[in-house]
Amino acid sequence: MKRIFIFLLFAAALLLSNGQPILAAITLPPMSEKMLDNGLKIIVVENREQPVVSMRLILKSGTAADGKGKAGLANMAAGLLRKGTASRDATKISEEIDFVGGYLGAGAGLDATNVTAEVLTKHFDVGLTLLADIVLNPTFAESEIDRLRKQTMAGLMQQKDDPGTIADLQYSQYLFGEHPYGQPGSGTVESVSGITRDDIVGYWKSNFVPDNAVLFVAGDVTAADVFPKIEAQLGGWPKGNVAKLEVVPAPKINGTRVVLINKADATQANVKIGHLGIDRYNPDIYAVRVLNYILGGGGFRSRLMSDIRDKRGLTYGINSQFSFDRYQGEFTVTVSTRTDSTTQAISATIEHIKKIREADVTPQELSETISFYSGYFPRQFETPEQVASQLSIVELYGLEKDYLSKYIDNIASVTAPTVRAAAQKYLDPDNLLIVVVGKADDLREKLKQFGPVTEIDLFEL
Repeated sequence: MKRIFIFLLFAAALLLSNGQPILAAITLPPMSEKMLDNGLKIIVVENREQPVVSMRLILKSGTAADGKGKAGLANMAAGLLRKGTASRDATKISEEIDFVGGYLGAGAGLDATNVTAEVLTKHFDVGLTLLADIVLNPTFAESEIDRLRKQTMAGLMQQKDDPGTIADLQYSQYLFGEHPYGQPGSGTVESVSGITRDDIVGYWKSNFVPDNAVLFVAGDVTAADVFPKIEAQLGGWPKGNVAKLEVVPAPKINGTRVVLINKADATQANVKIGHLGIDRYNPDIYAVRVLNYILGGGGFRSRLMSDIRDKRGLTYGINSQFSFDRYQGEFTVTVSTRTDSTTQAISATIEHIKKIREADVTPQELSETISFYSGYFPRQFETPEQVASQLSIVELYGLEKDYLSKYIDNIASVTAPTVRAAAQKYLDPDNLLIVVVGKADDLREKLKQFGPVTEIDLFEL
């Protein structure tokens, strides 16, 4: 057992000296690590402010590991964990966690599956026992699978009435193609209807193994007290062999392509504009974060919002984002606008993508962005659950141990020239994917100015 003290340089208060932020130091609570013989890594973070303990088990497999044609598999497996084990049915699990006023749940993202529990410190044993039981001993009863399948499919059918969701799903599919990120994490009606119990059990056996997992325990506990309890509950969890994920490269965008999804009764257009971005390990990630905040990620302070919404009145909201995942993710601008202003909103967006590549951002834009991160990032460590969440990012992606301690310094070191260089390297206004959900009869001809248009009727999806 090794106690590690990590000191984070955060902005506890933002002071200004010659226009430059001064970062005050605060400390993360003491942490202890232990590796069990089966490969399970345990990290305990002591925080005595509240009599609460949060547990987060991360499995380093998520929806990207669903497999071709099995979209929704990881989420179904996670959703069924609370639905019965060898010794407890779904009702008993709910009764036991509710009796102590706790929380127990699971869900899958692109790169990871999380199983979480939160209880008062005096009920730690209950929370740990239930978490261990649903991870190690799920029964995946056919009746529960059928029930979840029907619920999931009903939700997927309802999504077809939401143009924003339609745009999201079609954008990912066209952007990533056969790459695992191209499949919707929640699945499709077709894929979910075809998922069998054997598929679910196979996914669980392949990915729910201790050497693919890290357990975080954060809150009013001591490592000396909880390590033996965790080992008693999870030390017998057998090792496994996680299959290597086969990743098909995402298709290259040559020129600008428009995909128009016809929703004949639409009174506005939902638009996604972008291309492939960067992965979590890119050395320019901090410059890209600053770039995105200034372009469209900074809410009302961003260029896209202040111009396209406030000055031109073309939308109620517009934003840009880069995703930072295990594999190359996306750069995307999302906007909804009136049908008759769709082309103006798209043209204005492309103008801003070009502009931020052509000249340095202003000193005020840079200073405001650094100030935002200096105030925002520390607030992600206010509760035990937040601490566990931040630490899980480091473990999931195998980041440097000083990733958190240097985060604000790395943001603060970004300069206007490095932002411009990142924009020139990672923004490509000449090669874009544009997905529009709206009334095709009013949009078809106008959208051709941007590139070839592929038209799909909503009922074909």
